[in-house]
Formats: sequence, C-alpha cells, structure tokens
Amino acid sequence: PADQIAINVWRNTDLSRTLTIDPTGNINVPLAGQVSASGLTVPELQNKIAAALAKYIKDPKIDINVVSIKSAKMYVFGEVKSPGTLLMDHRLALFEAISMAGGFGPDANKDKVLLIRGKDGQAVVTALNMDLTKDSGRTTMVGDQQLQNGDVLYVLPLKIATVEKFAARINSILAPIISIERGIVMGPEAVDAITGNAGNAGLTIAP
Repeated sequence: PADQIAINVWRNTDLSRTLTIDPTGNINVPLAGQVSASGLTVPELQNKIAAALAKYIKDPKIDINVVSIKSAKMYVFGEVKSPGTLLMDHRLALFEAISMAGGFGPDANKDKVLLIRGKDGQAVVTALNMDLTKDSGRTTMVGDQQLQNGDVLYVLPLKIATVEKFAARINSILAPIISIERGIVMGPEAVDAITGNAGNAGLTIAP
C-alpha cells in the first residue's frame, strides 16, 4: 500500500499511467478494472494485467516500473534524538537513517550500532562498525550491510548495566515489530558491543 507504479501498455499509450496501490493492495487499471497487486512481484503483476487486458486488446504487452516505495519502513531506537519509524522510499544508508532520526544523542556510542533483523521467528542482532578506520574483525563494516524493510537499528548508550537488562529492554521494543517467538539471538560481536569487552560468546535469549 502507498507504493507507486508506472504502467506502460505498448501501442496503447492512453492506457499508460502512474498508479498508487490503495490500502487494500489493489489498483484500478483502465479496461482491466480493479487488480490486486498485493504480494505480487513486478513480472507477476505484469502478467496479471496483461491477462485482464487480453479481453480487449490483442496480445497486450505491459511494462511496470516502481516509481516510489512507501510501504517499506524501518525503525531507529536508542540514543538518537528522534527515535521512531522511517519510511524507506529509496535505498537508505545507515548514516542517513541515523540522520533522519535526528542524529546521535549526547550519550550515544558512535562507534557501533546494533542491527536487528527478524528471521524465522527470531530477532537476530548483529553489530555494525560505524568507525570505518577501525575493524576488530568481529563487527560488520557499514558498507557491507544493506538496510531492508523491517530492520531495526539500535544506537547503544556509552554505558549498559548488564546484557540481561539490555535484552529485556530490546524485547519490549521489538515485541510489536518483529516476530520473536523463538527468542533473540545475539552474535558475539553484538555482545562485544553491548558489554564493551572483546572475546564474548554469542547469546540466545528465550522469549
């Protein structure tokens, strides 16, 4: 919903137009009528519209381009000035996401940021190295990671009491956002970032 697509019907430019997917996941295409776009890839939607137009046009050929993606979103929490939800209407870089959340707060750890991504019922936590001049070998460099729909960034504070208390805090934040019925999985680099010490093992926290 809210994504915009440009539909081009070859040899029938009067049918070509830019459409916005409505809240129910549908679009209204001239001649074809209401078409459900929800859950379809671009080629699948092209074939669906072509099949509907085939009743009126001989051998219709359809091109679809995604103009803007407004349904994709991610979240930035922790030590930023304006934590919350960000719409991903373009490819969003990590530094840009933090900037859109108001930038680092005064107590932020600016060296490492946690990336939390839902996978198979688990919240998988990894650490991203923000300081491109340093690499401990246990953190993923920022340039190696692309942000995805549903990702959560957590900017750590300079001091954290315990991993357990931090995990409880993360759990309360993630519960409405990511399916975590199988728990939270922290890689060793994430535990390093939270504790400020190197050499930790990974940690799985039951739901």
